[in-house]
Amino acid sequence: MCNRYDMSANPVPRSPGASEATAPLTTGTVLLDHLALIRVEGADAAAFLQGQFSSDIDALEPGAQQPGAYCNPKGRAIAIYRLLRDATGFFLVLPRDLADAVVRRLTMFRMRAKADINLLPNARLVGVLGSRAPAGLPTWKLDEQRILAVQEDGDPAQPDGDAGAWLPEDQWKLATILAGEPQVYATTSEAFIPQQVNLDLVGGVSFRKGCYPGQEIIARVRYLGKIKQRMVIARIADPGVTASPGDGVFDTERGEQKAGQVVDAVTVEGVCWLTATLPAERVEDRDFRLGAADGPALVVQSMPYEVTTGKD
Repeated sequence: MCNRYDMSANPVPRSPGASEATAPLTTGTVLLDHLALIRVEGADAAAFLQGQFSSDIDALEPGAQQPGAYCNPKGRAIAIYRLLRDATGFFLVLPRDLADAVVRRLTMFRMRAKADINLLPNARLVGVLGSRAPAGLPTWKLDEQRILAVQEDGDPAQPDGDAGAWLPEDQWKLATILAGEPQVYATTSEAFIPQQVNLDLVGGVSFRKGCYPGQEIIARVRYLGKIKQRMVIARIADPGVTASPGDGVFDTERGEQKAGQVVDAVTVEGVCWLTATLPAERVEDRDFRLGAADGPALVVQSMPYEVTTGKD
């Protein structure tokens, strides 16, 4: 059974400003080879995806984009995607290590829907950070700092500016982390419900659309309970220490009982920046550590949007 509700939410405290640090972001263009492109098109493509994904595909106009999750029946994200719509169909952007599994699953549930689902092995995705979009390519604006462009065949032309060089992919990953956007990989597939990683706060979950896998559980968490974990942005205090998706996060108050886990992480100029799920209460006055209760300290940063926990 699918349910629709509408209730207000309560804010989670943000970390103190004294913990903030400036991230080393650079403008330019990035070849996003860690991401794959799946093409979905056909007369029933929109209706088919509407019944599979957490975002509202019917509300997506050609030229627009949206994040979302492809969930299992228990409401856990198999994959988190960025959906790009054009005049004839959709590009589904997601980590390369999940692409084959997602194509197989979508194909299995396609039934008689008139929708073609194909991985595009020769397509290249280009990310633009605070710079000009590549000429001649279809583009989708994510926010004021980030643009995605798709080249379906061949290699994209070299960037015009920035000394004619591609930026490292780590710059795009850092920008994504600082935007408070989640991602899952093969190692963390089916580990999180969308609310744990703030996907509902960045436009990736519709609570007004019809049924999709996991919808009832996702709605129940939002409206009939309180979200116990939320995603935060943090950096590791010790230079040179790195983290990986799925690594445990611990609270010194709770000893060896794991408090959460790393969602995404990247190291730029010797500093590891990450997103992690943590208990939604009292984040600002707790001592979180990576890997163990006596591991490297995490410095929680302010979020770029208001974080909520659900009903009282």
